[in-house]
Amino acid sequence: MPNRERCIVHRMRNKRKKDPIYIELKKKASSKEIYEYCHRQYLDEKAKAEKMLSKNYPCFVKDGKFIGATSTNAIEGGNWRVKYELRTPYKNKESISARVVQIGINESMKTFAGGKPTESFGSLHSSFTYSDVMNIELRKDMLVERYHYNTGSGEWYRSLDPIFQK
Repeated sequence: MPNRERCIVHRMRNKRKKDPIYIELKKKASSKEIYEYCHRQYLDEKAKAEKMLSKNYPCFVKDGKFIGATSTNAIEGGNWRVKYELRTPYKNKESISARVVQIGINESMKTFAGGKPTESFGSLHSSFTYSDVMNIELRKDMLVERYHYNTGSGEWYRSLDPIFQK
């Protein structure tokens, strides 16, 4: 894909495979020492990425801080878990919406899986909140790809609608 920014998490994973310090730590150090080393490396790389992205995408800078995404990791993981939990195609938009909300609530409860609240790496290093998603304002001037089900023929078809419709 031309003109795309590489995900910082995936870039760090690839870099770590060849990092001699990490390889040595993995042989001799405790998991806490390995975590601290990786954590410092990630924060340094994130700061560099945010500085570069702030220059390239000033529309995502608010109060001097870059607020855009630096990683696709949470999206990929969440997308995979939702698809796995759905397990079946739905014809009715309301039923799939309800099922996705149920999956999201169930997923959020895993924060307390060990009997106490824990904060994931993604949550710790992200500015993502569910309120951002729920308060999103959709642009009316964009084309939307929609899939429709024809009950008469029993077939799906695709259309591009110029505005969001209820």
